[in-house]
Amino acid sequence: MSSHEPFFERLSTLDHAFLATESENCPMHVGAVLLLDAKPLRTETGGVDFAAILRFIEGALHTEPRFTQRLHKLPGTREHVWVDDPHFHLEYHVRHAALPRPGDDRQLKRLAGRIFSQNLDRQRPLWEFWVVEGLEGDRFAMICKVHHCLTDGMGAVKILGSMIGNSPRTPKPRTPRPVPSNRALLRASLGRRVASLGDVRAHLGRLRSAGGEAAAHSPLSGLFGTLKKGVTPGPKTSLNPAHVGPHRRFDTLRLDLAEMKEVKQRLGGKLNDVVLATVALGLHRYFRAQGEAPRLYQGFRALVPASVRSDDKQALGNKVATLIADLPVHESDPRTIYELVTRETAFLKHESNSVRGIQILEDLDDALGLGAVSGAFVLAGKMRSFNTIVTNVPGPPMPVPLFGAPLLEIYGLVPLFAQQALGIALFSYAGHLHWGFNADWHAVANLHDLVAAMQSAFTELLAAARAEAP
Repeated sequence: MSSHEPFFERLSTLDHAFLATESENCPMHVGAVLLLDAKPLRTETGGVDFAAILRFIEGALHTEPRFTQRLHKLPGTREHVWVDDPHFHLEYHVRHAALPRPGDDRQLKRLAGRIFSQNLDRQRPLWEFWVVEGLEGDRFAMICKVHHCLTDGMGAVKILGSMIGNSPRTPKPRTPRPVPSNRALLRASLGRRVASLGDVRAHLGRLRSAGGEAAAHSPLSGLFGTLKKGVTPGPKTSLNPAHVGPHRRFDTLRLDLAEMKEVKQRLGGKLNDVVLATVALGLHRYFRAQGEAPRLYQGFRALVPASVRSDDKQALGNKVATLIADLPVHESDPRTIYELVTRETAFLKHESNSVRGIQILEDLDDALGLGAVSGAFVLAGKMRSFNTIVTNVPGPPMPVPLFGAPLLEIYGLVPLFAQQALGIALFSYAGHLHWGFNADWHAVANLHDLVAAMQSAFTELLAAARAEAP
């Protein structure tokens, strides 16, 4: 396409859902806190070479054009499209900060919580990177925010991959393309709706054929099961206040990946089963310490996103199916919790066929443009359809350089929905599983106690596994 021709790209129905769900108190960005070795980027004055980091990011931008595009809303509709931002300025999005030396991890987490509390400006490309120097141990940090309508967790790994290396790419010239007129955009939207009628018939055919499968295991049955949970409130806990506030706490935990894999090798199941069992047992211990009665919290639910990307070369945007899993926080025995978790995840992934059913619904809504998925997201938050979010993203298994500096640790962030004061994002990297905890400032004032409960819970689970024959 010529740089002089008008340009736009549409958002999917799932991308739109994260825009519709966002509010002043519930910003919908994903994020991460990265810790890096500062030595390769050390300047003569003892700081970090910010200009070198800018060169790396600038060289990577041509691989991800979405980072120089902004939202444009079609008048009289719920629909948004991506257009080139003629006023893009790299140093608005990449910011330089410092902790009072020697800055410790606690100060970094407080800063991250403050940055994660702030909504991104919808009039500009929807991302920010903060380079934070002054961290003890000859380290510096990168705090990243990217709106969820732009990408999901696996897409974020793709973004990270574009900046791996010891030398920057040569930046390519960028000429913003003009925005089409609103009339042209509306005409294109209407044309797509008409052209998608064939897709609608195909998706309806998939639903009919799905309904012909064994009733208990059909995608249609899995979809109905998910929708039923979506309109049934989960139990009311201290992690589910009536209104989530605008301020965030952020904390971290790092567990040995080999030990986590040992649990699944001894007890069966998948790595994510070990994660969910640790969360369930940790929450049980946390609730009891809070003076709550976890035995009353049967039916506690976690939203567990499942990636449906076909390969890592797919464009950015969201390619996930959202599953709702019951977590047995009412149980206290590690072995019992693990058995219940593996049974639940096996049903959701295989027997219920929920992932396929949700994909059909998303495809159908994408073709019709009814906003059903957006409405379901908003309703789920108001109905307390789930109590927390647990998302797990695989990262590089070996250490990698980022901006020419060794990447030491990386902790993810998942946004909070209404009535949900805790989100847990996990990222595997270089032999460890890194846990990032995003929490409402007031509802989870003792987030460090919750993190300690998770650490203790995994220790118990590992001991229970080692008591079993391998």
